[in-house]
Amino acid sequence: MVKMSKVPNQISEKVKEIQSQLDNLNDEANKIENIISKSEWNEYVKVQMKGWFNMFDARARQLTSLSREKWLVIMENYDYLDKHYKEKGGGK
Repeated sequence: MVKMSKVPNQISEKVKEIQSQLDNLNDEANKIENIISKSEWNEYVKVQMKGWFNMFDARARQLTSLSREKWLVIMENYDYLDKHYKEKGGGK
């Protein structure tokens, strides 16, 4: 059984751990935003909306100025970027 005096300390440590995890997520999100600009996101979405190619098809990327690396970052972080730029008034 856990002593009651230790419970607040355990809760406090758990809160610190969760906050640290959130800070790490925010850091990652900021890194992604610094890598993919709003205009680059819009380029990707414009090709997507045309519907000419599956977005995994290299020909889709060739319709943009995006590098392969940036294209992959967008694909790997699509949900975050979609939400982020919709909140800022960009994207679809």
